[in-house]
Amino acid sequence: MYQLKGFAAIDTLVSNVEGVIAPIGELSTYSSTFSKERLIYPSITNPNITTNIFSSISSLAGNIVPPVVIVTLADMMLGWIYERQLASTVVETRQQFQDALANNFVSECVGVVCGELIYAANGKQFPEWISWKTREYTQEDNITTIWLSDQSFRQKYDNYELVIVPPITNLDVFFNGSAAVLASVTSVTHVDRFNMIQTARADKPETVLVGVSYNWFDPMNTSNQINTNWSVLIYGPNGNDNDTIRESIANYILANSTHTEAEWKVIFPDIFKRTEFLFFPRWHNYAIPNLVLQSGIYSPVTYSTKEITYLKSILSDYTALFVERHASVMPHPYKCLALDVIGGFENRDNLFEITQIYPDILNVSTTSVDYNRMSANTQGLLSRLTEMILIAESLTYYSDIPVGYRKVERYGVMFVSTRYMNIELLVSSKLTTPQY
Repeated sequence: MYQLKGFAAIDTLVSNVEGVIAPIGELSTYSSTFSKERLIYPSITNPNITTNIFSSISSLAGNIVPPVVIVTLADMMLGWIYERQLASTVVETRQQFQDALANNFVSECVGVVCGELIYAANGKQFPEWISWKTREYTQEDNITTIWLSDQSFRQKYDNYELVIVPPITNLDVFFNGSAAVLASVTSVTHVDRFNMIQTARADKPETVLVGVSYNWFDPMNTSNQINTNWSVLIYGPNGNDNDTIRESIANYILANSTHTEAEWKVIFPDIFKRTEFLFFPRWHNYAIPNLVLQSGIYSPVTYSTKEITYLKSILSDYTALFVERHASVMPHPYKCLALDVIGGFENRDNLFEITQIYPDILNVSTTSVDYNRMSANTQGLLSRLTEMILIAESLTYYSDIPVGYRKVERYGVMFVSTRYMNIELLVSSKLTTPQY
């Protein structure tokens, strides 16, 4: 499958008001960072249109130069859309516009689909995006998607690229003993770090710059740990994901080291072995259903065999025995919500059960006299869980998410993710958590 994704900029529709992005035809500065190698194709049919290509990826050959036949067809279709919509004097439905586009280019493409029609700054309707399969490109199956709306592009463009800036240049120093590691890590000044990031950026502004920390473990004495700081330049908002970042760092390490993955797991277990807990709220179990003017109350009652079977059906890479031994159910004060909980099967120190780390969890509100009987660490966990549950309850694929949290997708389920006490916490969203 070949996929091309781009954005159509239309000069006559842009806004020149500071801080205002036109609903159609204007690519924001933020969105322009979604690719390190954005290609710009001025239209040969209409001087007002420029096609910005953000990704051109073949499953056979990887990143390739956009095929001329596809770029030419995109230019023709965008020119036709521009002229047609400027001349239009009627209000159309999405289906009417889509049918008109498909019929006009029936010889050149199939599978034409478009997004919702929205009003441009000139009061004319335009589709937020269009996609199609080009007939003449026969090397492999193909699909092209061109956005005209910056807002839609921000929400739906899913490609990304990560550039890793390590704590030190020579990664193999991490195998030279704690004294050498500490000396090397602490020798990197703030100015050095800034310059390393700037070099990695190479005059290509990133969408977001993320800093993550992982402890180095002394293989001779695992209680001896040294904090290391990694910087990640992310191009495309979908790359701002805990799993993606960690896996990219792991791949970077293996590509720039003479040591094996098994050796790296010993000294950087948090990079190569996830220490995490997955929480599956029983979103669809109601004690009191939703009413017109009142939200429902979840049921705290669950059945152990049913929950075990349920988790086995989702966690495809977990063994049945692991789930049976380590899965648990815990209540939460928020609307009496019950949560299935299980640790990652690669968790450090065999900490697979939540009570191995937080043995004093209580199902009480923060106003309860018993709340302070829990340790500060456990209180912090429950506070973090409450925040994550509130986010997960209304989360969609296109929702903005608060700073400090990320969206992670696994098993076909979207999670809210954050780190607490060097442990990854993941709470499944109500939208995507499977029912029984």
